[in-house]
Amino acid sequence: MVRTALLLAFALALATGCGPATTEPDSAAAPEHADDHRDAEDLGAVAPAVEPPAPEPEPEPPDPKVPGDLLTDGAFDEGITWWEADPADLAATEDAGFPVRPGSTAVRIEATAPFSLAQHVTEVVPGQCYELAGAFRTEDLEGALSIQLLPLSDGAPMETPAATTAPVSGTQGWTEFSLRTETPPDADGLAVRVALASEGLAGGVVWLAAFSLLPCGSEAPDAATNLLENGSFEDEADPAASWENPDEAPVDADRATKARAGWQSLRVRLAGRADAPVRLAQRVEAAVPGAVYALKGWLRTDRLPGEVFLAVSTGDASDATEIIARTSGLRETTDWREVGLMFDLPEEDGAPTILVCYTPEAEPEGIDPATPWGFWVDELSLSLVSPPPRDKDEAEAPVAP
Repeated sequence: MVRTALLLAFALALATGCGPATTEPDSAAAPEHADDHRDAEDLGAVAPAVEPPAPEPEPEPPDPKVPGDLLTDGAFDEGITWWEADPADLAATEDAGFPVRPGSTAVRIEATAPFSLAQHVTEVVPGQCYELAGAFRTEDLEGALSIQLLPLSDGAPMETPAATTAPVSGTQGWTEFSLRTETPPDADGLAVRVALASEGLAGGVVWLAAFSLLPCGSEAPDAATNLLENGSFEDEADPAASWENPDEAPVDADRATKARAGWQSLRVRLAGRADAPVRLAQRVEAAVPGAVYALKGWLRTDRLPGEVFLAVSTGDASDATEIIARTSGLRETTDWREVGLMFDLPEEDGAPTILVCYTPEAEPEGIDPATPWGFWVDELSLSLVSPPPRDKDEAEAPVAP
């Protein structure tokens, strides 16, 4: 009997060892705070893990200032943040001191060597025409600055020739430009590239402003806002109607060469008079002194030994010697290129005279003097950008009830 009792007690002890521990209140259990003296290492082992900080969200690109613009921050509101720069540490700052137009921003690039800025756009449709527009300004620039618009395939430039501006160096005020290209059927993007190239020293200051990339729209300027008469030279009987020609340059309508707008452009023939200047002038009496205006136009040249450009004068149409602003000039042989500028019309000088000027330099070599070389003009427009500022006394005068 004693043996049987001992076996039963041993079996009960084994059974309680495999189940949950149950301790009576007066049993010899471990103290309630027995873990108060655990090693710090043990405490660290059971501490809850610290959550890593959430990554900062990617910055949102600014909304385009031009509806439908395919460029990210073509207005350079955030400097060159959204552009790929080479070198990567290119010195570029926002500059409000030289706006291309009231309220616009510009980026100022201080170059000490060749550089490039680029942006790739993939939201393009093959076979569609696209137009890149913008403005630039230079100061003491060594090297050649140009702007390009070129189609891409798999992120690389295609063999299709890029649309490009004429190289610019030295010092030049704000110059507006426009480039157009049609994407080939196998293109999957477009690249916008600003580059300063040089085989030797390069440097100076470049300002960029108001870039936009849009599908090609209307060819002709809005006639309701164009202050020039016959700016597209569409008059069949007299293509130079409303324009004075004090130098009696030989002009005619050209319908054989594709016009920029409409069905004809104005051609100026320079055969036999390479050393004679040309001025086509139109006085704009509707212009308001103190206002800001934009002058734009398209030029094309053929073996031009001098340069052709647009200008604004405060003289009369026959003399027109007081030039207050002018565009960059085209030389030699170029396809259609847009040139333009913005200017403040001085309050004291009255109506402006808009000029198409040719300045001769030398007789071209190896060309028959009888060859009809020269230049073409089309799609000229003069439009109001901002009215003159209101007189302070007038602005502060109370409004009658």
